[in-house]
Amino acid sequence: MTEDLQKLYDERVDRFVKTVTFTKPDRVPILSQITNWALHYTGYKLVDVFENYDLEAEIYVKANKDFFFDGVRSTGIGHMLKTQVEYKSITYFISPNGVTNQHHDHSDMTVEEYEELFENEAKLYAKLAQRKLAYLMEMNDDELFAAVSKILNKPKEHAQSYARQAVIDQLGLPIVAGGGTTGIALDTMFDFLRGLKNTTVDLRRRPEKIQECIDFLTPNIEATLPKPGTKLPPFPFPFKMHHIPTFLSADLFGRFYWPYYRKQVELYHDCGTTYVSNWEGLFSQHYDYLQDLPDHSLVGMNVPEEYELWVNRFGGKFGCIAGVPSSTLRFLTPEECIERAKKVVDLVAPHGGMIFGNDRSMIAPMDADPDKLRAMHEFVAGYATF
Repeated sequence: MTEDLQKLYDERVDRFVKTVTFTKPDRVPILSQITNWALHYTGYKLVDVFENYDLEAEIYVKANKDFFFDGVRSTGIGHMLKTQVEYKSITYFISPNGVTNQHHDHSDMTVEEYEELFENEAKLYAKLAQRKLAYLMEMNDDELFAAVSKILNKPKEHAQSYARQAVIDQLGLPIVAGGGTTGIALDTMFDFLRGLKNTTVDLRRRPEKIQECIDFLTPNIEATLPKPGTKLPPFPFPFKMHHIPTFLSADLFGRFYWPYYRKQVELYHDCGTTYVSNWEGLFSQHYDYLQDLPDHSLVGMNVPEEYELWVNRFGGKFGCIAGVPSSTLRFLTPEECIERAKKVVDLVAPHGGMIFGNDRSMIAPMDADPDKLRAMHEFVAGYATF
């Protein structure tokens, strides 16, 4: 990184830190949430970059260079998707547009297998892997061993991916997410074991089994968290994608999710950094719980319908990632996009702690019109100053 880029990088980091700690940045920082949309923007498909790390870096550098950003949430593709495709996964797939990777809701673990999980977690996960990947079901023992060995070694191969470092070194753009582990057991059950439908059924019909599973999974998760008293740098931030809370009642959230979530937010705050939560849906049914968290310990990535409620409840206390819906960047004119952005800035920025960003990751070709995105971000950069 050149000296000038290093200076720019440091200024951008400082802008994010001052924002989340409410210590008067010069302006609202603008966050890139470009993920797979970068492929569409540059004219490529997922299959083009599965193992072409040079091309992957080139794509993400260009997509983030061509627009006004102060930082990037994360960057690069999920390379393990290639393994899922190779082995005929029944869970993960590439959309017909060739750009977006998605997954079906899946319930790999049966009710009867709770006890197997508690008895031998690794053995159950091996069984679930074979169940997920149809190709493995056709193999004899020797072939299965070779295939599983290949899967386990994939992360070493994909460590060659350097899109993240290229964005830092070539553009001076800091990566905002990645400041710590943020797993929560009920999300693990939702994502990898029982799926949406069956996890929510189990919460009603067998809550004691849910709690037993949480008690079993949580120690391994907490072993990866910083020890109390650890001094962490304020940046980058621990960043959590919350998958199940939007589907939970306030009571279920309070019993099975909140104690573990609260512990992490408070721990990272005590260690000197700020927890960022992407709730991926409506979350206001749980706002009462958040009130007890320490000031400036949390940044919420809310849906647009909840911006006003958020700043009315937590303005000055917690930060907020706020922007315009992807549909705005798809259907409205550039002038209308700018007007919508102005309204969001006028609503949120006066309370402090605002980061301007899309309402969700840009994963599909139609998630943004480039000209509208460019015009809107250039406006915000000049307008949202202090």
